[in-house]
Amino acid sequence: MTEDPKTFARVTFSVRRPAPGRHWSYQRVSLDSPYGSGFVPMNFPPAVGDLIVLQDERDDIEGGPVFRVVGRQWAHSNYGSPSWPANAPEPKEGPLLDIVVEPADEGIFRNEKPDGGSL
Repeated sequence: MTEDPKTFARVTFSVRRPAPGRHWSYQRVSLDSPYGSGFVPMNFPPAVGDLIVLQDERDDIEGGPVFRVVGRQWAHSNYGSPSWPANAPEPKEGPLLDIVVEPADEGIFRNEKPDGGSL
């Protein structure tokens, strides 16, 4: 990626599933990236309600490959941290964004006519 690293969010994805006792379990999706499996750089991360195709490199995520975004949480750099050194005029890295998804039953082409032809 040739953009300035301050311009993109560092995104992680976790799949949410119901767990006993009215709780949730979360499984981190391991995506292939030049930055390792920690995060994926994105200029335009998906919003809540969006569908996204995720391919886990470990191949152990149930559901998918289409997932629906159900929540997002941003963490911006703190002044004086490694991401924004003291006396620097701006952060040297973009914000972290944790995105929670659930398996989507169907993609955007649901209920397509069987032959795929015109109406």
